[in-house]
Amino acid sequence: MHDMALHQVGTVPGFQGLSGEVAGDQSSGSLQVDAQQLQVDAPGFMREPIAFDRLQGKVTWAHEADELEVKFNDVHASNADLDGQSFGSYRTLKATPGVLDLTVNLQRANVGQAAHYIPLIALNRAANDWLHEALQGGTSDDVEIRILGNLRDFPFVDSALGKFEVKAAIQNGALRFAPDWPLVDLIQGRLHLHDKVLEVRADSSRSETVALGKVAVKIPDFTQAKLALEVGVQAIAPTQKFLASVAKSP
Repeated sequence: MHDMALHQVGTVPGFQGLSGEVAGDQSSGSLQVDAQQLQVDAPGFMREPIAFDRLQGKVTWAHEADELEVKFNDVHASNADLDGQSFGSYRTLKATPGVLDLTVNLQRANVGQAAHYIPLIALNRAANDWLHEALQGGTSDDVEIRILGNLRDFPFVDSALGKFEVKAAIQNGALRFAPDWPLVDLIQGRLHLHDKVLEVRADSSRSETVALGKVAVKIPDFTQAKLALEVGVQAIAPTQKFLASVAKSP
């Protein structure tokens, strides 16, 4: 098959540009994907359509006891924002959305675009909007994403039901806590999303030319409609410079 397309209708995702080789029958089969300029549109699930310059990998499927299991191995995806691999499986389970076991490792990522790739069912719209506005730049060469459990319980606020975790090293990041706060840039630190907590921690950064030490930003419960934001800042600049910067913050 070459350059296949499926139009997005209602809540059903659509795609364009899928190419590869298919082998199998109704009981089992495989798909060797080799797609260029693939576009995926999944409103209600992703913030906006996503385009991949290249998507390669192998997908297999098999029916057993009225259920379907899909496995994918060494799936490589790249575009202007990211480059990395994923592997895992998905299994249907009666009366539920199914069980997902997914691991993603990225060797290149645009931190400022993170909100575009985190599903809206993982972060509610308010939390996704905050992430979209707050993260204003930076790169990462080490991103890990792990999802394990029945999607009925996603994003697994109760860790006993499954696991959803995003970890990313941040280089030269830029963060604005709120529209009327000064920009914090040159961030060297980490982003961590787990259970119902979103954290950005920096070992060093700068704000309004003021050198900062450790900075911690935390949303303790991103499932709430009205988000609470906790901010901790350690300054290493002269007192007058630091006080001038604080005066610009709400």
